[in-house]
Amino acid sequence: MVSLARPADHLSGGPCPWPYPRPAIEKGTAKGVSSLRIVSVHRELVAEPTVHWHVSAIGIGAHPDRIDRWLTLPDALDAIDGGDHFYTIGDTSKMLARVRRSVCPLCLHHVIGSTSENVPDNNLHNLPSK
Repeated sequence: MVSLARPADHLSGGPCPWPYPRPAIEKGTAKGVSSLRIVSVHRELVAEPTVHWHVSAIGIGAHPDRIDRWLTLPDALDAIDGGDHFYTIGDTSKMLARVRRSVCPLCLHHVIGSTSENVPDNNLHNLPSK
């Protein structure tokens, strides 16, 4: 399980472990990196080559019962490419799962998925649709 405790040396410029925002260097410029909790998903059916589901939008929020904003899949992929981190936390297990970019093995579309480590309640695809 990942600790969500913020280290004391973070404020003094020391290392800051994920999931807290930390500076990143991209092409010589400083860019802020965000760590965002996904609390809900919107799914859509994809028909080719066979019928299956994809996450098409994600609800971001600090608490599981409140969505602060929605991101479409292309916006989420762009954010991941830009260095932002997304994660889920299981309601029962309280375990954190990182969300990553991947390719659907059925249709080869770019999608997002979680590293749930066999804990079903923090799996991105098991989150509620609100």
